[in-house]
Amino acid sequence: MARDEFAKSEEDQGIIEFHVINNNLSYDQDTNKLIWLLQLHNVFSMQLPQMPREYIVRLVFDAKHRNLVLVKSNQVIGGVCFRIFYKQGFTEIVFCAVIANEQVKGYGTHLMNHLKDYHVRLGVHYFLTYADEFAVGYFRKQGFSQIIGLPKQSYAGFIKEYEGATFMCCQLHPKVVYTQFSTMIKYQKEIVAKVNDELNSGEQANKIYDGLVKQFNDGPRQLPIGSIPGVSFSSFWFPTCIPRQILSVHLVPAILNPVFTIKIDLHAKHDLELRVKSSGTEVASSGIELHPVEPIVQLKEAGWMPPRQAPPCWDTDQLYSTLKELLQKLKANPNSWPFLKPVDGNEVPDYYSFIKFPMDLKTMQERLRQNYYCTPKLFKADIQRMLSNCKKFNDESTEYYKLALNMQGYFNELWRERGFD
Repeated sequence: MARDEFAKSEEDQGIIEFHVINNNLSYDQDTNKLIWLLQLHNVFSMQLPQMPREYIVRLVFDAKHRNLVLVKSNQVIGGVCFRIFYKQGFTEIVFCAVIANEQVKGYGTHLMNHLKDYHVRLGVHYFLTYADEFAVGYFRKQGFSQIIGLPKQSYAGFIKEYEGATFMCCQLHPKVVYTQFSTMIKYQKEIVAKVNDELNSGEQANKIYDGLVKQFNDGPRQLPIGSIPGVSFSSFWFPTCIPRQILSVHLVPAILNPVFTIKIDLHAKHDLELRVKSSGTEVASSGIELHPVEPIVQLKEAGWMPPRQAPPCWDTDQLYSTLKELLQKLKANPNSWPFLKPVDGNEVPDYYSFIKFPMDLKTMQERLRQNYYCTPKLFKADIQRMLSNCKKFNDESTEYYKLALNMQGYFNELWRERGFD
């Protein structure tokens, strides 16, 4: 059983809940939220006795820090205190703990998976933390290592250092839903085991068929898996509880290898490899993707959908140059002056309590410099967030709202000119 299965079951039943909260310093804050912050402080104080209580209070109630709390029976039994550094592209995990009598139930793993999903949605893909000797094992199980994937200049001077602790990093994959990760792995193992049993049982088990050299004499082409000698999906089994998770099935010939590999892509983007015997000694080409989904009745019953077109691969230098030029044009537009730099919190005191995810062209310039925009969609998302924030905060009759509309039209025109969707 996966470590977080019990915790996921309790969450599905409504026994436990997860909330991201912080102290925004306003006078009309929700009372329950403040109580949860106090309870979280108590959890950290009990589980981290070496940490001064005054220090824990200061960070848990600091407006710049956020807290993911695990609530059971309206009591906080665990949580994570963290701070996001958007411009640097990472989050610092300051405290992480589950109360002693609720440990060994998978709460810690599920808590961290919720934190990962939260950051994937925000577009922040690195965790950094200093782990003491008792926490290193936990963080390793959650995917942390001492290999730091960020350049030192990105975090030096920002993250708090602790003497005698181990500096660790975790890189998040933007395509993975971490709270469903263990379930996907379980499905993958079940599929592999069942298909392997089918391939190695019955009268077909030890029969060797001709290879596919003839089929590829004229170059790469699509070929239904069902037409391959010895491969039949009539009796294959797939978990019917996978709701529209299976994207496609590929047959990829390996170079100079008499064994073919069936790859099944699941939602978590982890490939399953099923080996099919063949007497062929050489394959004409590699990387041929075949989509033989039609004869597989069970896939349709499991909610199969047609394979999506793979996203284009972008040349890094070309994309950087294109986005840099586009950003310069946006900054030069006469309507761009409210968006050139972050909103001054002193001039607009309530802005950051109302707008949770601010964005501006100066921040985008820094993100571009750090190669954050690996696809055009990330760039477009930040532009849309910036303009959406402006329209959300300002009334339709204001000049700011109209400037946002003008910038949106100008951006759409530039976007189309460059052939982006």
